[in-house]
Amino acid sequence: MSPRSFATPLNGSSPTASHGRTSGYPIPAGQNKKLEINYRNTREIAAFAKPLLDGVEPTEDSALPDFEGCVRTGPKPVVLRGLYNEQVDWVIQYLRSGQIGADETVAFLHPLGWFKYLTPRLNLEQLDWTKITAAREWPDGPEQIALSTMASAKGLEFDHVIIIGYNGEVVRHGDEPDDALLDEARRLLAMAIGRARKSVVLGYKPADEPAPVALLSPATYDQVDL
Repeated sequence: MSPRSFATPLNGSSPTASHGRTSGYPIPAGQNKKLEINYRNTREIAAFAKPLLDGVEPTEDSALPDFEGCVRTGPKPVVLRGLYNEQVDWVIQYLRSGQIGADETVAFLHPLGWFKYLTPRLNLEQLDWTKITAAREWPDGPEQIALSTMASAKGLEFDHVIIIGYNGEVVRHGDEPDDALLDEARRLLAMAIGRARKSVVLGYKPADEPAPVALLSPATYDQVDL
C-alpha cells in the first residue's frame, strides 16, 4: 500500500469522484488461531475487549487473541455517544488530526456492512477507500482505508479500527443472559476490536445502545458525548 497521509487532502483526488474499489486480503489459515503471546494488541485494547468474553464459551474458530498476553501499551479506546452523522464528523477530524501515520491502515468495520452514508463523506473529504468484504486481494492503489463487515475482518490486522453505527438495530439478539445470539454478538465485537494494533474507536446512538456495549468497563475507555 502506498504511503498516504490523512493530515492533508489527497493529491490528485476529486471530491466528486468515487475512490472506492472492492477488494480484500487473502487470509492464511494460520491466522485464524488464538495467539498465546499477543504482539498485535496493546494492553489498553485488550482491557477494553476482555469484558465482552467473560463467561462466554469460546468457539473453535473464534480468531481471538489472548487478551491476557499483551506486551505493548497505547492510548485508551474511544467510545462515541451520538447520532451517526456526529460520529462520522468526529472520525473525519480524527483522521485529519495527524494521529494516523502515512503508512498506517484504518478499518471501518460494521456488523452488517452498512456504509451508505460513510462512503460519500469519505469521497467528499478526498480520502481513498476500498471495500474488502468477501474479496480476495488488497488492491495496488493508494488506499489506507478499508471498509468491511466485522465477520469478513476475521484473521486480518489493521493499525486502527473504527466501529461506528454500532446500534441495537444492527446487533440482533434475545433478552436472556444466556442467549446464544447475544454470546455471538459479544464474540464478534471482541474479535473486531482485536483486529486493531494501535487504536480503537467505537460509536453508537445512546437511544439505541446495544447490549454488548453495556458490558464494557468505563475504566478502559475515554467516552466522548457528541
